[in-house]
Amino acid sequence: MTAGDNGTSVRSRVWGVALTACLALVTAAMIAFLIVGIESRLLRLSTLFLASTAMAGVVMRIPSSWRTRLGLLATSFLAAIGVLPILVDNPEPSPATRSSVERINADYLAALIRKGPFTETLPPWVQAAGFGDVQLNDASPRVDAVALKLKWAPPPPSPYSDPGEGFSDPLAHFEIYNSPEDANHRATTRISQVKELYKERGPVYGNRKSFMIFGNGETIAGGARGYVYVEAYGIPDANAYVPTATGTVNAMLNYAHKMEKIAAEDG
Repeated sequence: MTAGDNGTSVRSRVWGVALTACLALVTAAMIAFLIVGIESRLLRLSTLFLASTAMAGVVMRIPSSWRTRLGLLATSFLAAIGVLPILVDNPEPSPATRSSVERINADYLAALIRKGPFTETLPPWVQAAGFGDVQLNDASPRVDAVALKLKWAPPPPSPYSDPGEGFSDPLAHFEIYNSPEDANHRATTRISQVKELYKERGPVYGNRKSFMIFGNGETIAGGARGYVYVEAYGIPDANAYVPTATGTVNAMLNYAHKMEKIAAEDG
């Protein structure tokens, strides 16, 4: 055998290995598509056929000593991952509820929230005392802002003491928006604001659905649900008061959600 023949043989082997590797990569890509799932049944069948063809090419190109061992395994594996996506249809999404399809009248929702009464259970030491106006200086596109008037509850008999002693009454308010997207955006923006303002005080805990942070001498909590963003503040900045802040926010969100359901039902 001449040197030229040797060179040709080496090049042939290199090209053979490269072709086998390409077929293997194509097979792997198609297997990934089948595992993830493809909505179109025709596309699933076409992908299964191409994956099977590519796998057959790989099996034909591997050494004969490996072919017998891997052939059955490859065939079984391809059959399993190919048939499952074909037979199992994607589940239908649950039917949309009326409140999720129809847009709620945000002005009406704001009027309901302002009207009350507030009947949700607040954390111990805090009582609701009606609604009022609140002035907010940011440029959020809210429909209305409604203050929830709070006061510290009377202390129980000794030896317990009033947790609000020496502090002003806590503060809280609702912000009503034209869409859930606007309310969520407000929550996300507010988290970014307090994170920057009080970065020396520690991190923000939670997310836009419910968050809290220790501010400058106070605990601040907030969250968004549906068309409403709420916030509670003016609560002492100590771990013992975190349940008071977050519990107040949860009660306010529950109240806003009930009013939202009424607004949706009344149309």
